[in-house]
Amino acid sequence: MFYLLYGTDKEKSRAKLRALVDAMLAKKKDASLTRVDAEHFEPSFLEGALGTQGLFESRQIVMLDHVFEDSDAKELVIERRRELAESENIFFILEGELDKATLTKLEKHAERTEVFGERMVKGKKEERFNTFALADALGNRDRKKLWTLFVKGKRANISVEEMHGVLFWQVKSMLLARSAGSASAAGLNPFVYKKAQSFLTKYSSEELDNVAHTLVALSHDARRGKHDFDTALEHFTLTI
Repeated sequence: MFYLLYGTDKEKSRAKLRALVDAMLAKKKDASLTRVDAEHFEPSFLEGALGTQGLFESRQIVMLDHVFEDSDAKELVIERRRELAESENIFFILEGELDKATLTKLEKHAERTEVFGERMVKGKKEERFNTFALADALGNRDRKKLWTLFVKGKRANISVEEMHGVLFWQVKSMLLARSAGSASAAGLNPFVYKKAQSFLTKYSSEELDNVAHTLVALSHDARRGKHDFDTALEHFTLTI
């Protein structure tokens, strides 16, 4: 399988790459790690990494670091995208800006695609997905809408960490509103406090505590490699 990370914000994309690779190494302690850039890319290396994993061979984690700067490497990776997706080895493709044709071909097969920086469509900024709509759906306990928005968020390349953060912010606001008699006492904006108060009618006190506990556990367990964060959070949206 392969993960695609790209965009103009190279600092954030590289930080996310490091986090993903570290998490993968924590789960697969016997895996080997290889990084290849455009200068050192060889077709034979990719062919070898795509080869069938032997019975006694450890799984490989391969970082393809801006190899698209070499046009031949780019063409080969795109050509072998289906095999990358089906490989037992794990590939991380880190790139800068991608043209629409390349992105369309790759993200169809990627295990996950994340963009860092502004997405551009025909020279204009693309309207960003409103993550706070997720918070409202959770507050209203609208399971169908929450799941639908979660799926739309993934399609808009919003990271699971960002969506989880917004959901936890909403629950935290509700917990503060539950225990305080005013917005100032809760330390919340009056508008946020008023909405949080209205959402409290959708949950019993025990249910709200359970939701908060579940969201905290989801994040901690994902960092420990106990589950895939994306899959676990999607399951959560279907159980509120």
